[in-house]
Amino acid sequence: MGAYFTEDEAKGRLKADFASLYTLPADQVDLNTDMAAAESEVNGAVGKRYMVPITNPTALAFLKTIALDLFQARAWMRGDGDEIPKKVETQAKTARDRLVEIATGKTTLGGATSLPEPSTGGADAILAEGNPPEFTRTQMEGF
Repeated sequence: MGAYFTEDEAKGRLKADFASLYTLPADQVDLNTDMAAAESEVNGAVGKRYMVPITNPTALAFLKTIALDLFQARAWMRGDGDEIPKKVETQAKTARDRLVEIATGKTTLGGATSLPEPSTGGADAILAEGNPPEFTRTQMEGF
């Protein structure tokens, strides 16, 4: 775990709120789950155009902020309160907007390895030889 951020960076993002959202070691699984979910959301969007996980330092720095914003929102959803702070909600929305821009090609990750473009030409069918069909349209008539 930790392709985009570490547990210490997660703690640093939440600062004093960390202790009220996660009680370690009892909540270690919840913390790991929230971190993995944030990173999976990033990979799901970024993976439409780039090889994941991203290893380019410049692209990593950009994605770290996005992943931490998503993690922070998940952490607050786990808390006891009824509301996520407006700032956290806004940051998560902005992060998701950035992911859509990356997935659609409006924003690029300079230095990251792009996936090859799907081919538009070439063979679209495979022909294979085999035994004649056991059941044809005329044999199945009436069923």
